[in-house]
Amino acid sequence: MLDGMTKRFFQAEVLSEMQKKLKYNPDDMFVLLVVEPASPSGSSTSSSNGSGSPGVVGVVEVSYIGERETLSLLEPGTEGFCYVASMVVAPSWRRRGAAAALLAAAEEAAAAWDERQLLLHVYPENESALALYGQAGFEVLRQQSKPFAKTRVLMRKGW
Repeated sequence: MLDGMTKRFFQAEVLSEMQKKLKYNPDDMFVLLVVEPASPSGSSTSSSNGSGSPGVVGVVEVSYIGERETLSLLEPGTEGFCYVASMVVAPSWRRRGAAAALLAAAEEAAAAWDERQLLLHVYPENESALALYGQAGFEVLRQQSKPFAKTRVLMRKGW
C-alpha cells in the first residue's frame, strides 16, 4: 500500500507523462483503456474495491507514433504505427483474461484509427508476457540492446 506522499508523487508523475504524451501525439490518436470488474448486476462499476481505491483491474496505453528506428523495420512507406506503450494488470487479476481483453481492446483502437498493426516492447525475462503476446498473434521483430538500458524484444501483430 502506498503512503499518501508516495501516492501523490506517483499520480503527479503519471499525469505529467500523460500530458507529454497528449502533447506529442496526434489528435485522437492516444487512448488509455481501463478494465474494471463488473458489478454483481453485470454492469461496469467504478466503486471502491474495499480498500478505498477504485476497482481497476488493468490498463493499457495505446498511441500512434512514428519513431524512425522502428519504422525502418516495417514495410517501406509506413509513416507511423500503433504502439502499446504500457500495460499492467493487478496481481490478483492475472491469468484471468484481463490482459487478453486489454490487448483485444488495443487492437480495436488501432483498427478504429484505420491502422493494420500493433507493436510493443517486452523484456525477454518476462516469460508470461511473451507467452501472452505470442498466443495473441504477436511475432518478434527483433531484440533491441542499447547502452545503459535493459534489452527489450520488439513484437508486432498485423491484420
